[in-house]
Amino acid sequence: MRDRSAAARRGTRVRVPRPVRHARTRRAPRGRLTTAVALALGLAAGIGVHTGARHVQLTDAAWVDREYVDAALGTRASWCEAGLYTTTGRGQLFAANTAGTTTAATPALAPLRVVQTGTASSATPTGATSLGSDGYKHPLAQATLNGPAASLGSTYSFAAVTPAQNNQLARAASTGLVSGASGAVSDAGVIDTTVQGAPNAQPDLATVDVRNLVGSTLLSTQLGAANATDLTGVRLVPRSVASLTTRNACLGVNTTSRAYGVSGLRLEAESTNLRAVSTTATSSATTIQNAIAAGTTAAFPTTAAANVNTTMRNNQALLNLMTPAATSTGTLTLTGVNVPTAVSPLTSQTLTSADGAVRLDLTNGRMTVDLATLTSATTGVNGLAPNSEVLTTAIMSAASTAVGALLPVYQTSVLNAISTALNTRTATLTVDTQISLLGLGALLTEPTRFTFTGTLNQLYAKTGGTVGVSVGTNNSCGLLTTGSCTTVRNTFGDPAGQEQLKQAVADALATTVYGTTSTTPSSPARLITNAVTAAQTTLQGSLANLPTAVSAQVNVRPDVASPAARPGIVFDSGEVGVTALRIGAVPASRTAWVAFGASAAGPNTYRLAP
Repeated sequence: MRDRSAAARRGTRVRVPRPVRHARTRRAPRGRLTTAVALALGLAAGIGVHTGARHVQLTDAAWVDREYVDAALGTRASWCEAGLYTTTGRGQLFAANTAGTTTAATPALAPLRVVQTGTASSATPTGATSLGSDGYKHPLAQATLNGPAASLGSTYSFAAVTPAQNNQLARAASTGLVSGASGAVSDAGVIDTTVQGAPNAQPDLATVDVRNLVGSTLLSTQLGAANATDLTGVRLVPRSVASLTTRNACLGVNTTSRAYGVSGLRLEAESTNLRAVSTTATSSATTIQNAIAAGTTAAFPTTAAANVNTTMRNNQALLNLMTPAATSTGTLTLTGVNVPTAVSPLTSQTLTSADGAVRLDLTNGRMTVDLATLTSATTGVNGLAPNSEVLTTAIMSAASTAVGALLPVYQTSVLNAISTALNTRTATLTVDTQISLLGLGALLTEPTRFTFTGTLNQLYAKTGGTVGVSVGTNNSCGLLTTGSCTTVRNTFGDPAGQEQLKQAVADALATTVYGTTSTTPSSPARLITNAVTAAQTTLQGSLANLPTAVSAQVNVRPDVASPAARPGIVFDSGEVGVTALRIGAVPASRTAWVAFGASAAGPNTYRLAP
């Protein structure tokens, strides 16, 4: 056995006898070393982790020719032992880019990175807290997160984040096991399911200003100028977010898992037109109350008197030489009706869809759309495929449908409240007009009074109520005018005349109180319907077009090709990761995004042991 060197130099194969299987193998010729190591590393990728009986595995021996390597020579029981791998883990709660200005320029917002050299681990930033076992955490405070907000165009603002929401954690072991996590994750590197399961237990994480993110010009282009102008604020508001990436780079395992969580996501928008629905209901109720005030000067009795006077003049040919004066006087007697009180409880309402996903706060003019609920009533925006879009046409259509149902119902409730109030008391309206025979003066003049009695609803609908006709003093005329007075009584006492008088009063009520048709000037009730229509048009149009302006993706994985991830947090070569939520501009002409809850693991490398 000692005389083998000459045979080796001649290239002759010499088999080592089995009894010396534990002897140290001799050095291989240099020309075969590189090829042999490469072959060994390639073989390792397909070898699993085994327990029990030993299997042939890679060794630390430099010589790997099968003629000289046996299973017992330097064989490892596992490829997951300490010291075999360099690994890197990352936890990153937040990042942003607005037109080229990024959070990368803010050292305080640098992600937590834990690097394992195979012999030791270290973390950046240097202030990270060690958790032991190659783990570190570095939570971010509200002030730190908001630090660069102004330089990024005030596109975002973090709320008073809690310790349950703001963690950044990473662990990198030399065994090949590495993880990164951020957001609502425990120090053990586990997504906090209690936070995910009870989203309202934690405050909002942050607010993203869509107008500042997308830009006013693009928002106007995508939503329409009128809609964009009406919306004084458009925001996307996430609750808690979380993500976790774990890789086991052990050659016999080589597994990767990624998980994310977004406990809530809603859209908020303040609308001038929506706020006007409430203010218009209030002002219209006051206008109606003033219009039906008792006496002779309010809008309803004066308009009714003018209409009756016109009706009389239109019947001049039938009045047997009796000519009405140029004006008539209307007097309304009505007590106990308070329209503002009836409407007031409705003006501060928050209209809510049956599933609770869409709310219209009339006092503040705020529309709130719970995107998570609209996505799934049970899981929200969790459990979705990689790079799933939340602001889809279908989701926005569902929100639009809810708006289209809530506002008309509200309009009806306000008009019904007004109608009910007006129907509670009986009104008396008298219209007095002087009529003269041939226009010859006071000696041949007789007073005429029409008396309308009924609720205002009855008078408006021309159903119920009565119309009394009195001509002359105490309904008695002088000798020279008696015949003509009888003609006047007959003209307005028969059904046709009564209908004309009722119509005159109904028209007055349509103009001053009830009318929902287009009139000039518009009645108070018409103003209410106009306000509702304007709000509905704005909100539904904005919802329909919003997906062309802004995107909200969850479970963002850049390595998944279809559907593709939009630009966001970049993972380095060898890193595998996930971002819980990414919000950004859709038009390619605008680079702007914010990202919440990212984690990554890698690159991981096997170390040739010394």
